[in-house]
Amino acid sequence: MRWLSKGDFGYYAILFNIITAYIMYCATVKSALFPSITKTIKLKVLTTIQSQYTSHFAIIGYTLVPLSVYLLVFRRAFLELWLQDTYIAAYLTPSFVWIILGSLANALMIIPWTYLIAQAKTKLLIILTGFMALVSIPLLYFLVRTYVIEGAAIYWFCVNLLPLPFLIYRLNTAFKIQQWNLWRNIILIPLTASLLIFYTAKLGFEAIQLPVVWEFSLATFALFLCYGILFLYRFTSPSHKF
Repeated sequence: MRWLSKGDFGYYAILFNIITAYIMYCATVKSALFPSITKTIKLKVLTTIQSQYTSHFAIIGYTLVPLSVYLLVFRRAFLELWLQDTYIAAYLTPSFVWIILGSLANALMIIPWTYLIAQAKTKLLIILTGFMALVSIPLLYFLVRTYVIEGAAIYWFCVNLLPLPFLIYRLNTAFKIQQWNLWRNIILIPLTASLLIFYTAKLGFEAIQLPVVWEFSLATFALFLCYGILFLYRFTSPSHKF
């Protein structure tokens, strides 16, 4: 018996393009940074490792957190313009939310994961991957049988969220980085700024009842504004440099 119908599988394949885009971006960042990471790890200078790890993590946090919030806040406009079908857009909206959240969680793991590989901590990676493999199949079966296509999207979110806090905690402890400082500076600051900017824009657009095309166009301008504010903060703050 199929877990998803052919129609739902096709719809999920549409959403998988979003996952692919996140993965391709993270793979590019990882490939660009890996030589520098391995060189720094070999030096074994803790202050240098701390600074570089935080800066590399910030590249992901300050680029993908605002983008993810932007896509979530303006998901209706994005899906309608992308798919050109209001019915499919409405049907995929709940799953789209979980796909974005799961893709962001996956992206936030890429820097800790890369540093573990550079340190040759393969045993930890195997244990973590093995544990996720054990829980994945029953979790996927339950979610898909219960929530259908949205369950498949929730599964993507769960399998990425579960190991994320552990990986961040493990690397912060190894590099003697204060847990709260990293969460605040790399994730919470761009998250808070993005929520304020995009929800303010959303309320304004709804008040004047903009057409979908205009709403998404101005939302994109708000995204670049958000990036400008965040990067200005990041580059001008003495303790927060890339």
